[in-house]
Amino acid sequence: MAWFDAEIPVLLALISYAGAHGFDTYAWQIPWTLGPFFNRRGRWQDYIASEQTALAAAQRLGDTLALAHAHYMLGHAYAQVREYEAADLNLREALDMFRELGDRSNEAMVLHGLGGMLEKQERYDEALAVALDALRMLKAVGQWWTQASSENGVGWLYAQLGQYDRALTHCQRALSLHRDSGHRGGTADTLDSLGYVYLHLGDTAQAKAHYTKAIEAYREIGSSFGEGNSMAGLGDALLAEGDREGARAAWHDAIVILDRLPHPLADELRAKLSDLAPESPGERGHLTGAASAAR
Repeated sequence: MAWFDAEIPVLLALISYAGAHGFDTYAWQIPWTLGPFFNRRGRWQDYIASEQTALAAAQRLGDTLALAHAHYMLGHAYAQVREYEAADLNLREALDMFRELGDRSNEAMVLHGLGGMLEKQERYDEALAVALDALRMLKAVGQWWTQASSENGVGWLYAQLGQYDRALTHCQRALSLHRDSGHRGGTADTLDSLGYVYLHLGDTAQAKAHYTKAIEAYREIGSSFGEGNSMAGLGDALLAEGDREGARAAWHDAIVILDRLPHPLADELRAKLSDLAPESPGERGHLTGAASAAR
C-alpha cells in the first residue's frame, strides 16, 4: 500500500498515456489492477476516471471480456459515490456480457455487486434475492474465495431485514472461510457485519469486540473508509450500553477519517452528534456497514 501511495501519480499518468496513444490493453488492465487500491483508500473519483479510460479502451479493442470487467468495476465505483443510475447501467451491462461469455464465476461476482448496490438504496428484498442467486452460483462453480464475501453479503442483508439469527449463521460462515483463506479484507468486512448483528441481538460486548477487531483489520490493510465506518458502528455499540462520551469520541474519530476521503457518512455522523444532547436518553444508532464492499 505504501508503494501504491507513492506511485499512484505515475500510475494515473500511465493510464492516461496508454489510453491516448493506442496502448489499449494496458489502458484497461492497469485500472482493473488498481481497483482494490482505489476502493480501500476511498479514491473513488480516480477509480471512476480510470475505469472510464478502461471502458473506452475496451470498446476500441472490441474485447467483450475487457468490456465486461470495465463495466463491472465502473459500476462498482459509481455505487460507492451513490450514483446509482450509472452504477445500475454498468453493472447490468457487465452481467449481460459475462452471461454471453458463459463466465459463471464473473457473472456471480457481478450479481454480488448488484446486490450491494441495491442494498445501498435500502432495496433489501431485491438485494437479498440477487445475493442468494450469486451465492448459489458460486457454490455451484466451487469458487470458495468469492463465496465467502457472498456469504457475508447475504448475512448483512438478512440483518437489514431484521432476521438476525440467519444473519449470524451466514456471517460466521463467511468469517471462517475468510480466515481459512487469509483474506484480510474479507475478514475485516465480516467482523464489521458481525458487530452490527450482535448489536441488534442486544449483545453489546460482542458488538464492541467485533467492531474493534474490524477497525484493527482495516487499519492493517489501509482501508480508510472501512476504518471510519467501523468506528461509527463502535460508537453505536457504546451508545447502546449507555456510554455517551465513548460514543461521541468514536463518532468524532470516524468523522476525521471520513472527511479526508471525503464521504457523506461524515455528515450523517455530525447530525447524530448534534442530536446527542447530554440530557437526552441513549438510543441505538443505525449505519450502513462495509459488508457490501466489493473486492
